[in-house]
Amino acid sequence: MSNRNLTGKRFGKLVAVEPTNKRYGGGVVIWKCRCDCGKECEIPSTHLKDGTTKSCGCSKNEFLSKASTYTSMTRGETKANKSGKVGVRWIPSRGKWHAQIGIKENGKSKNIHLGYFYTFDDALEAREKAEKEYFTPVLNSLSM
Repeated sequence: MSNRNLTGKRFGKLVAVEPTNKRYGGGVVIWKCRCDCGKECEIPSTHLKDGTTKSCGCSKNEFLSKASTYTSMTRGETKANKSGKVGVRWIPSRGKWHAQIGIKENGKSKNIHLGYFYTFDDALEAREKAEKEYFTPVLNSLSM
């Protein structure tokens, strides 16, 4: 296989299928590629060779999903939450602090009630314990 023939070569999640008649700046050949996710795309050979493009875009979406998960699990204080801690809020009608944690299970979001507490510190402790239990394994699996 010559240096110019990329047929069958792998570049990240992409496999070069065949050259197209299309050209990119300076006459660079644009290749039809098949991604591991099953989609086909057209990529300039220079982008394949230098690693600029490694997927059809599915990896970017995967990364954004991981980044979103990471961000939601590691966010600290929010303006919307007056207690200063996500998942801990004051319930005036009960005269207690409520702790909860939101998780995704099988693609569905759900809130887990952790309890009502007389002190903010107790509610915070329950929330932090739940974060370790639910978030740590997920965050450890997100190699970003």
